[in-house]
Amino acid sequence: MTVLIDGQATIVDEYEEYINSTSEKILDILAGYFWSSENQSGKREDIHWPGRQMFAQHVMHWIRRNESVKMTLPAFPFKSSNPNKVTGLLPDCGEYLGLQRLNQICLDIRKVYGHGAHVIIATDGAAFNDLLLISDETVWKYGRAVKAMVKSNGFGENIEVMHAAEILGLVEEGLLSEDLFYKTTTQARQMIEDKFCASEEQIRQLVETDPDSRLTFTGFKAFCKLDMEKTDMKKHALSNKAYMKAISSLCIQMMGRSEGFGKLIRAKMPHHIRLSIHPSSGAVKLSVCLVPQPSGSISRSPWMSSIAVSKDGVRYTVHAKDVRDTHELILKDGLPWFYKERTVPLSAGIVRRNGYFEKLWNKYNYELQQKPRSEIDVTVLTDSGKESSSAVLEGRALQIVGAKGTFDRLEVTKAELQEMFCYNKYKMRFINELGDMDMATVYRCGSFIDIGTGPHIQNSSKIKAFKILQNSASYFLGDVNKDSLNRTAAVAFPNKKLMNDHLEQLTENEKLSHLHIGKRQELFFFDAMSPGSAFLLPNGTKIFNALQQLLRQEYCTQGYQEVQTPNIYNTAIWKTSGHWQHYKENMFRLDIDGSEWALKPMNCPGHFLLFGHKTWSYRDLPLRIADFGVLHRNEASGALRGLTRVRKFQQDDSHIFCTDDQIASEIENIFRFLEKIYGIFGFTFKLKLSTRPDKYLGDLATWDYAEAQLRHALTKCYSDDWVENLGDGAFYGPKIDITIEDAFKREFQCATIQLDYQAPVKFDLKYAGKNGLCKPVVIHRAIIGSFERFLAILTEHFGGNWPFWISPCQILVIPVAPGLDDYAQQVHALLRADGFHVQVDLSSNTLKKKIRSGELAQYNFIFVVGAREEKSHSVSVRYHDSVGPFVYSSAVQAKYMFRTTHE
Repeated sequence: MTVLIDGQATIVDEYEEYINSTSEKILDILAGYFWSSENQSGKREDIHWPGRQMFAQHVMHWIRRNESVKMTLPAFPFKSSNPNKVTGLLPDCGEYLGLQRLNQICLDIRKVYGHGAHVIIATDGAAFNDLLLISDETVWKYGRAVKAMVKSNGFGENIEVMHAAEILGLVEEGLLSEDLFYKTTTQARQMIEDKFCASEEQIRQLVETDPDSRLTFTGFKAFCKLDMEKTDMKKHALSNKAYMKAISSLCIQMMGRSEGFGKLIRAKMPHHIRLSIHPSSGAVKLSVCLVPQPSGSISRSPWMSSIAVSKDGVRYTVHAKDVRDTHELILKDGLPWFYKERTVPLSAGIVRRNGYFEKLWNKYNYELQQKPRSEIDVTVLTDSGKESSSAVLEGRALQIVGAKGTFDRLEVTKAELQEMFCYNKYKMRFINELGDMDMATVYRCGSFIDIGTGPHIQNSSKIKAFKILQNSASYFLGDVNKDSLNRTAAVAFPNKKLMNDHLEQLTENEKLSHLHIGKRQELFFFDAMSPGSAFLLPNGTKIFNALQQLLRQEYCTQGYQEVQTPNIYNTAIWKTSGHWQHYKENMFRLDIDGSEWALKPMNCPGHFLLFGHKTWSYRDLPLRIADFGVLHRNEASGALRGLTRVRKFQQDDSHIFCTDDQIASEIENIFRFLEKIYGIFGFTFKLKLSTRPDKYLGDLATWDYAEAQLRHALTKCYSDDWVENLGDGAFYGPKIDITIEDAFKREFQCATIQLDYQAPVKFDLKYAGKNGLCKPVVIHRAIIGSFERFLAILTEHFGGNWPFWISPCQILVIPVAPGLDDYAQQVHALLRADGFHVQVDLSSNTLKKKIRSGELAQYNFIFVVGAREEKSHSVSVRYHDSVGPFVYSSAVQAKYMFRTTHE
């Protein structure tokens, strides 16, 4: 028996051999594109593809039919609605690169199989856009633009785009108009839900048991958390914990729709090779990275990110907000396309006019580069220091604004900057820190020259309201040993209403300042006899102790051991650690018996000595030690502010000594620790990987390995919900900085996770491994960071309304009349004996005034006792936010009615 292969008669045995060999060649090509869950960059690599044999049957199916190998990819739904991620709502360079890669797969297959391959993009936007509050119109416009991109770039022979209505047969393929799309989308969505979607409970079980589903769920959760922040879901959530619970529920619904859409595809296209844009195990789907990244970088979906191009032409998938200040937005056909890296600007110091700008301007004939911005900081030139009052400065500023001066932008070298500002020692302080090859941007408005980031507004006439917020003397760089200058801070707005709203908000914020609340609630104070060192009063100490107790409880659960280490060390230890070279100016140094000593600014070296004092076995690792020791840092006096910038403080320092293969699990455990602690306070957090700085210790290979370990842990736990901060790592290793967001949407960095391969070498730390002595890896870890700073953050976050478990003012007992003072004191004693923070008001004030005073003092509960309560051994309980009092049956029960859990 013979068959025809490409028009040639072929014997059956040879035909089967042809099918098998061709199939293997095609599978080899597909394997090269497989994106495993262990590979975050999406680059090609030689790895095992578990689903190869299963997919072989589908490949051979199409070869036997003498047709192109059919593949289906559910993807390209719609652009993220989050402007911090994307350039706009239409496809851009990211989608182009993704389509180009899919087309390349087909072209590669054509080289070994004449019929090639064909990819159907099953655009899944209509499957769940309603859940994400994305309009059908947005889905249609995006899908139409993707189809146009396929056609205009010559990909149409290999790629086809289909909507759900076409796959379901509601509309004949190729005849879907905009009107038909709107008419059929709701019906298509309902059909998918009714016929193909599993229950939420089934989806939850799938997420728990199936690794690939878990990866998809993690990806959904990462982008939903950010994309839904500006919607009613976040607005109506009672707390951040409630918001995250709603996000998880939303993602389960999305998973259900996604799984249902996948079942639809399998039902309608049973022999199509199922592609996926999420990294997976590869058992049932062939995961393909649409935009592969350089090693060490994370790949994001084109519709959830933007493309940034470095100076050397390397493409990265990024969130737009992370590159807007450092990259220029490039347009194509009038639409946003990608971000191109531009000159890294210099942070501005003090500047004034200089004719050298004109020389360079004429020399290079630079064109003005302007972009709109709604606010601008205006620096006003003052002659001979005569104009120092705020009123005069505001008047001068408005005169300059009225001149409608444009902003001219110039890029200059370090050498040109040095010539331009050679007369200004303050400016030269910043310029000299630049590298010889670095560039900076300089702006001119009228006769005034400034060094700054930009972009600026088109011209100064955009400023309609201007207000100086601060105008006072200040030491240069905050150092009392340097020159005294004038520091002026101001805001500018396009109209007075916006400015007045802003100023009113600043006034309200001041009322919620930790300095204001701390004074009112008697939490702490400062004294000139010890600048930068807080005196914690009893109420502040109660909060401080509650925070430490919270961590100690968790330490017991997670296997940490608490230690205490000295406060003062010979400087030799800091020279060994490397801190002396990088940090000595920030240390308090002493001369003792002719030797130089210093108060410790961090706990690390002491913990290294602790580890090195004995021989450990690999069975002892990981060794997790924690320390609440007192630290001192010589901050400049001008930089001190309340509890947020102090000289004496305590941290929840911990160091984990572990083996290489324990790093990933330890980092993941720290992430869970973070989630638990921050969840208690209702904080959400963001993660940033800080990589090798210019000045670093150790070799490149070790740094690359350490950074890869952290990237892997971040990707595994948080998908792409993190960013890289290039060059901002510690001198001894890369780190993960964790930023929390408080009730006012302000961000604070508290926690940090740092990987350190250098300290074990410098301190000759060893443990007995299975095959001899080995060096451990050190993980530096803090959750809340400085207790003092965290206390300031919490004070403002809660506005003084402390959760019961941490509150210094938990209960106030009030007798309704003097004759009930004894019973009030009995209740007071009963509760105090059980560890509650309780006070009793035996003053001569009226009951109404006592209750009002208790509410103003922000007691969590007020116990009112009268004759009836005394007789029944009960109390009448008032919540600070309740509509009225209610009675518990006995004071003894009242003692236990409050759970001391962290809720």
